[in-house]
Amino acid sequence: MEKKKNYIICDAANANWGKTETLNALIKKLGNPSEIKKFGKDTWALYKIKERIVVVSTQGDPKSHQKECLLEAVDEKANIIVCASRIKGTTKDNVRTIASKNGYELIWFQNFHLKSNYSQQITDVSVEALYDLINKLL
Repeated sequence: MEKKKNYIICDAANANWGKTETLNALIKKLGNPSEIKKFGKDTWALYKIKERIVVVSTQGDPKSHQKECLLEAVDEKANIIVCASRIKGTTKDNVRTIASKNGYELIWFQNFHLKSNYSQQITDVSVEALYDLINKLL
């Protein structure tokens, strides 16, 4: 049987682009995590799904605990890590380095973003796409 690959799925976007909102909505959609940690508005959640480990971490701002949260996911032997970063700089470098040093395939995406009365519907589209991708990778 072929060994399944491990993935980091990273929402790379500008500040105030809805990364945290999107990933918190994904956490809600995935249901009750096996483990959860809160860092102010940010969350780190671990799920056991189909005998695989999925971690969602909303930390992605400079000067946050992003790197530590990613390394904790690796230590937990997460098969899929969903995280956030800015489009350039330290947070993006952290994701790239941790993926390459730990054998993760890296999938970059940017959540849909719209500042209007329809922003929740747009977030929901991003969450559904992430949820579907996770299930295909499991």
